[in-house]
Amino acid sequence: ELWLPDRTRKGVSRFNMNAEGQVEGVKGYRLSTTPVRGYFSSVSTDGQYLVTMGTVGKGKNSLQQVNVYNRKDVVGSEGVSGDIKPIYTWLLDDAQQDHKQWRQGMAVVGNTVFVLTGNGRANQEKLLGSYRLEGGVIAINNLPDAKSNQLMKGKLKTYEPEGLEVISYNGELALAFGMAGGTKGRRSFDVWVMPLVR
Repeated sequence: ELWLPDRTRKGVSRFNMNAEGQVEGVKGYRLSTTPVRGYFSSVSTDGQYLVTMGTVGKGKNSLQQVNVYNRKDVVGSEGVSGDIKPIYTWLLDDAQQDHKQWRQGMAVVGNTVFVLTGNGRANQEKLLGSYRLEGGVIAINNLPDAKSNQLMKGKLKTYEPEGLEVISYNGELALAFGMAGGTKGRRSFDVWVMPLVR
């Protein structure tokens, strides 16, 4: 079962893929009356929660808000806006609210929400935030910077994290994210794995 923000950016779509890679059983769920900018969605590894993240407000006053829903409530609804209410709503930490901290991915493991942020500038901080499901910061960690040569080697003009997923790695849960970087016309994309130590 897969979940993605829908085309209208007012909700999410739930669907499956068959053995031939074709999409089946698409069902939409309206979560907002208006389109949400920078919309992300993720389902917790235990399948209990649907978590969305997007922009509220406009211009310099805009903020990144996270909404947590009981997945059962969403699936059991008729998919009409107003019928589905979040059980928790909270804002990202100030460090990840910075407009230079582009939201790049979100993943949910148990009661922890992970958010990856950072833009394409080599000298800009890239952050991985971890939050409690009900809100509250657990940690905001810096990824190694472009000069460290830890994630990508060479003289980098661009250095941008891309995507965040929960995977099984050596039989244990881990986070996987991409790092795109390089110079004009010579970009590469590396996938990195961060084991989750519990």
